[in-house]
This record gives sequence, C-alpha cells and structure tokens, in this order.
Amino acid sequence: MWIEPLIHTGHKNTLTLHCQDTESLSWIRNNALTKIKTILYTLSKQNLKITVQLKCLPSSEKIPKKNAFVETKTNQDFTFQSFVQGPSNQEVIHRAKQLANSENQENLLLISGTSGLGKTHLLHAIANQYLKVNPNHKIICLHSESFVQNMVKSFQENTFSEFKSHYRSADLFLLDDIQFIAGKDRSQEELLLTLKSLLENSKRIVITSPSIPNKLTELGSGLSSLCYQGTIVELKQPEFETLMSITINKFRLANIEPGTQIILYFAKHFSSNIRELEGVIRRVISFSQFTNQKLTLDLVKEAVSNFVH
Repeated sequence: MWIEPLIHTGHKNTLTLHCQDTESLSWIRNNALTKIKTILYTLSKQNLKITVQLKCLPSSEKIPKKNAFVETKTNQDFTFQSFVQGPSNQEVIHRAKQLANSENQENLLLISGTSGLGKTHLLHAIANQYLKVNPNHKIICLHSESFVQNMVKSFQENTFSEFKSHYRSADLFLLDDIQFIAGKDRSQEELLLTLKSLLENSKRIVITSPSIPNKLTELGSGLSSLCYQGTIVELKQPEFETLMSITINKFRLANIEPGTQIILYFAKHFSSNIRELEGVIRRVISFSQFTNQKLTLDLVKEAVSNFVH
C-alpha cells in the first residue's frame, strides 16, 4: 500500500523517493526509511544518501496508476490431465470439464470437499481449459480473502466503482475458499451482488468450499441460497487404488519409478490429504538427492518418520 506506489530517481550517490501525498511521505519516513537504508547497504555495500520528497516529479514523468487488485495467477501445471481420476471424483471432473468447455447451460458450479483433496487444482484446471476454448475472454481467479482485501482497498482509495466494474466484467469468475468471507457482512453483500450480476449476464462462476453452503457458519442466507441455484458436487476421499496412482504419478514427474512397497507405504499412511501426500513425496525425493542414496523403503521411512500418523 505504501511502498509499491513510490517512484524513485537517482543521481550520483543519492536516491530520491517520490511520494504521492503527505500521508505516504510521513509513513515512509517514520516506518520504512531505516529499513530501506539497511537493505540498500546490504546489497551495495555503499552508504547511499536517501531523500524523501512530495510530488516533485514533472507530470510527464509520473507513472500512470495501474489496477492494483490482488488476483491469483493460474497455475499452468494444474490441468485436467494432471489430476488423477478415480471413482471418487469422476462426477466432479465431468461437471468441471462441462463448464470449462461451455458444454451446458449451467453457469454456476460449487466444488465442495475437505482440505487437501484437490479443489484448488480443479479450479485452476477449469481456468486453464476455459482460456484454451475462449482465449479472448476475461477470467478472474482469486481467494475469497483477496476479494475482501481488494474491496477494503477500493474504499480507502476511492476506487469502489472501478472495483465493481472489474469483477462484474468477468466472463469466468473463480473464487477459492468461500468460507473465509463468512462473517464479513459488507463483503458478503458485495460478493452476492457481483455473483448475481454475473449470472444475469450469463457469465460463468466456479466456487470452492469445504462443505455445502448451509453448513458454513456465518455465511449469509443470500449467498447460501444463490449457491444452491447452481450445481454442487463433492470431492470425496480417494480410493486406495487412486492414491496409488497419485503416488506413481508424482514420482514419475521427477523421473523416478518407485517400487511397489514404496507405493503401498505412501497410499497407506497418507490417505487423508492429497496435498500432504504430495508434500511428503517431495520430501523423500529431496532427501534421496541430498544424501545421494538410492530410493528404498528404508530411506522413505527415515525421511518421513516425523510425518507418519
């Protein structure tokens, strides 16, 4: 909020920071100047002189204000192809692909499921596939906390009309973890109005949640009711065979072919959370490379001994 808008110029050994208003000038001097000097000395080993000034640039040199809304860049590795399919998630994947490919008339999809089962992966997979089909469309992908932060910032900077226009102009709006907006009445009201506007204009919406809407405490009745206007699908606990496939897939991404005992070990001990499973696999691969040891069951047990439930 304070550092990013700064414009800087330099002459000889003097760095000048240009602030846009007196509030920014005061905050930089009182809270950041000492730290900036320390960082610059660490990087350059020179005692540079730093001055802080107010609106001292000619208008021709000022940088135009840019859209500062916090968004989420889609992860290109999160695709439908990289999401291991099994009986527990077939319906979810089918519905997600339908929406991404614009194959049906349903414009709202809510994906529920406990933490670590792949909701965020599917959210990004939908976004990536949608852009392949509709490369010129506008997608907005963000976490619900970012929506709240952006709204608060728009009030502070008197840009609320831009905030509303930005989100209501999306062709595909993807919101991760709607539960974090629960209890924030003003943010819920604006999100509800945004979603209604998008649906009225036949835009598409994807929301992820740890449970069905009426089980989220403090989620407003309006938002909860709107979610039920769409299709609600649930990511369930993967079957043992699916966990084995996920384990094999993650190792193969690192060009490693794990033995059967290793595959069974991971599928047995890390079955409740796929994100945790992926994390311990990365831990094992790193440990094997660091110690320059062959991947064996004993090495796996040593590497993950603190993580086994």
